[in-house]
Amino acid sequence: MSHISKETADEIKRAADLFKTIDTITTLKKSGKDYAGECPMCHKDRGLKVSKVKGEYLFKCFSCDYGGNSAIKYVMDATGKTYPEALRYLADLFNITIPEEPHRDRGLKASAREVSFKNRQLEQSGLTVKDVRAMENTDNGIKSLNVFEAATLNEMGQIVDGDDMIIRYLDLEGRQVQYKVKEDNKKLRDFYRVRWQFPESHQLKDGSICKYKTPYGASVQLYIPETLREMYKNSRETKRLFFTEGEKKAEKMCKHGMPAFGMPGINSLVGKNKQFPDNVLKVIERCGVQEVFLVLDSDFRELSDNIKEDKDVSQRSRNFFYAAKNFRDWFQTLANRQIFLEVYLVCGNTPAEKGIDDLLTGSLSGKESEFIVELEQQMNDIAKKETRAFINIELYKISSIPDLQLMQIWYLNDRKDFCEFHIEALKKLPKFKYGGNMWRFNEQNEMELAQPLYDDEKFWQVIKKTDRTGEEYELYNFDYVNMLKFYRNRGFYRIHTHNNDFDFVRVEDNIVRMISHYEARDFAMDLAKEVCDKPVVNMLLKGGKMYFGRESISNIDYYYPNLLKPNRDSENIFFKTKYWEISAAGINEKPMKLIEENVWHEQLKEFDATRTDRIINVVKIDKAILEKSSLPASLMGKYLVGFSTFGEKCDFARFLYYTSNFYWEKFYDDHKQQTNALDILQFPEEIADTNLHFVSKMCAIGYLLHQYRDKSCEKAIVGMDGKLSEVGESNGRSGKSLLGVALEQMLIQAYVNGKCDMDKEKYLWEEVTEKTENIFVDDIRVNFDFDVLFTIITGKMVVEPKGKPRFTLSGSEVPKIYLTTNHAINGTSASIRDRQFRIAFCDFFDDDYKPRELFGKNFFDEWDGEEWNLFYNFMAECLELYFIARENGWGINGTGLIQASTERLERRQLKQEIGELFLGWFNDYLGVDENTVESRNDTQLNTPIERVILQYNYLDKCPSQKRFYTPQKFWKKLTQYCRYWGLRLNPAQTLDPEKPGKDKRSGTEYITIANKWFDMEE
Repeated sequence: MSHISKETADEIKRAADLFKTIDTITTLKKSGKDYAGECPMCHKDRGLKVSKVKGEYLFKCFSCDYGGNSAIKYVMDATGKTYPEALRYLADLFNITIPEEPHRDRGLKASAREVSFKNRQLEQSGLTVKDVRAMENTDNGIKSLNVFEAATLNEMGQIVDGDDMIIRYLDLEGRQVQYKVKEDNKKLRDFYRVRWQFPESHQLKDGSICKYKTPYGASVQLYIPETLREMYKNSRETKRLFFTEGEKKAEKMCKHGMPAFGMPGINSLVGKNKQFPDNVLKVIERCGVQEVFLVLDSDFRELSDNIKEDKDVSQRSRNFFYAAKNFRDWFQTLANRQIFLEVYLVCGNTPAEKGIDDLLTGSLSGKESEFIVELEQQMNDIAKKETRAFINIELYKISSIPDLQLMQIWYLNDRKDFCEFHIEALKKLPKFKYGGNMWRFNEQNEMELAQPLYDDEKFWQVIKKTDRTGEEYELYNFDYVNMLKFYRNRGFYRIHTHNNDFDFVRVEDNIVRMISHYEARDFAMDLAKEVCDKPVVNMLLKGGKMYFGRESISNIDYYYPNLLKPNRDSENIFFKTKYWEISAAGINEKPMKLIEENVWHEQLKEFDATRTDRIINVVKIDKAILEKSSLPASLMGKYLVGFSTFGEKCDFARFLYYTSNFYWEKFYDDHKQQTNALDILQFPEEIADTNLHFVSKMCAIGYLLHQYRDKSCEKAIVGMDGKLSEVGESNGRSGKSLLGVALEQMLIQAYVNGKCDMDKEKYLWEEVTEKTENIFVDDIRVNFDFDVLFTIITGKMVVEPKGKPRFTLSGSEVPKIYLTTNHAINGTSASIRDRQFRIAFCDFFDDDYKPRELFGKNFFDEWDGEEWNLFYNFMAECLELYFIARENGWGINGTGLIQASTERLERRQLKQEIGELFLGWFNDYLGVDENTVESRNDTQLNTPIERVILQYNYLDKCPSQKRFYTPQKFWKKLTQYCRYWGLRLNPAQTLDPEKPGKDKRSGTEYITIANKWFDMEE
């Protein structure tokens, strides 16, 4: 039978009418305005209610709380069909043809394909759906729950129909386990785990395969099988309590009389201060537990499947050691409560049956009790200090053994022991890392340093002497000259810094990485511990501060990095093994080995991105396009923006587009549900303006990513709220700062809190170094003095770090600036305007509606490998668009910075400079309605008013302003007020609204405000 593609499955779901589906399976009868029938779960007659709410059918049983709105869910629950079977049932019912397609499952038999992934998983562990059923305790009573559910997650992170596996977590009382959302401690979400059917399709940023997904930000939870929950509720005593990796293994052990908690993975026990939830202590106390067992798979000693050259090959083994250590240590702390437990480590011993569920389903199927028999035999042998070979498991009593003895289980006490145990895997590698050094096995299967250590590099001397009696003895000296050769030959150097000091670096394959002298010391000592005799190591340890102190190591050679110089017409993005060269001609991928110059290690992205098809298509509308389309002529010179299939998947690109739509209320309701299509033919001006703001943001990103400093275009990029607000009131949460965080993923960034008093803060730029590529000044305060940034923007910067000499950066060394503000930046002078490029963010996102609500995940922290890849592709296209715009002379003076309309920002700045008091007073005095921007019947518009009378009225109504008042400031506020509303000040005296003239008659000065409205946008 053919495989059902995702596209066909989606078509079936869209066509499946819920009411008809239910009525076909269950006879429905009219019940008031609803319909009623037998509930497929609790089988109560007429218990199931089918209702129509806002045009959508829903079903719910008020007896067992079963309900939903999915036709496929109802078919699966009511008929017991698998997910593929339910799809075919609905396809037949609604006349949907399923195209013949080869199945993607590798070698899976046709009969197996019809079984849901969830059921296959349970079957492989020897479990049935009935075995893993639980009784959930809800506010509406107790109901039966399928803890393992055939479903998946959509792009929003919501559980939807699908053929992955969702695993629900209930606590000891049977209630749904919940966790607090990181962004909002008051909000709780249900905890569950997802087991992907095709893990290779869910790679993480580092390229590793994601088999299970746990909610981001949730603390470690233990899975509690229903059997264990019942044992706790009934206070049934048990001598032994097991802890195993995975939910299915825990269920399998419980099925055969071995009460077990399921851990999400061994890493949940790795790290400092790892503790079990209170559930464990409750079970131990109520059920009288005396012995606890950590059950590991039979591959507990194997190396990682994905050994990387820069990672220690012993890391996986060390993780297991720390897991066992922390497991033991936590239970030992219970002695403070007068609870004394024996702690054991149970490890599988049959490679063909990796997990405990495989063992119980395989060679011990039908004789599962033999597991306990063998366990008890080994426990007796340990008590008698006897050893003998066993078939299925290895058992270790770890209650009180020292850490060194525990480490020996994984051969971690000695490098030779460890590497010889894993020789078959390690000798296949050209070299591998153990500790701080690289090693290899030679053709004679002898372990040696990957980089040989020559005699003139040995920083120790062994001098043989003979005493008066003729006895030989040895003296040990430190050789400083050889130490310098040792470091130089391994890429350790000093580099000059701008403050006439130096830093230590290590250079490998032209990549320059800053290190501390401690790292250099440890590198040498790690090697010495491996190759030197004990007396030599003792000598080095004893004199370590003298031999490897900063002053001693500071004699190593200087290195003068030949860093890539910024290029006017191109820029590079560096990844682990490749880089992208980006220019107006396109994005070219090249291997890192072609780079002859030096690159800072921090410039490398910890990811190997691959080029996708184009994310965004941007076209400038010209005469030829207008002639071929139905677009209005008013769009000449504007931009068309098209999102490709990849663009629709790129969360960050979509986010920037949402923040560019100042007309979003035309297209979305109050709940941000789309009501109108974003169609440029239907809404040409609105969509063109949105496109312009989006293109402006892309070019601003490209400008910041480009490290070349062009004297003709030196600006700070300013992210501002486009919404007009009360003076002093910040809108915020519009997404401005998220752009700063995005730049941090691309550039070496220094962060500055903009709320500090920047013009007085002595160590404001202390994070800035020679490597810094971007400064992110976040959330600058109201009335910020922009002059503080003038010299930095134009290419000169004085940095004063704490405790170090100040230094000066100039030219392309000076990082570009991105700053955000919830307020307008004061100042209208040409020098201020020329140093700013402002990008506006609409209020689509705010305090009540954050990007997570729309995209279902936190940016960056929760992204998988696919989303990171799309992000890097989009950022590269921002650079490319910036170069294209500059080459074609687009934007401000042909600089490539395409400015969107700034009228909103200018009005916001005017309102802030005028002040709420003056604005409110003059609106009332003139009879101008703030909300409708219209004049009332009692208006003073177009009427000459004596300036003295106007001034006295202002100071009378706003007495708090007297100490700030001067005639010059009053005149300035009058001119700003007129610009704000588009009014004319003294129109009879001047033809230029920007330069109003004075109206003096017979020694009296008059003020006339005329309502000649200009086309200024609200």
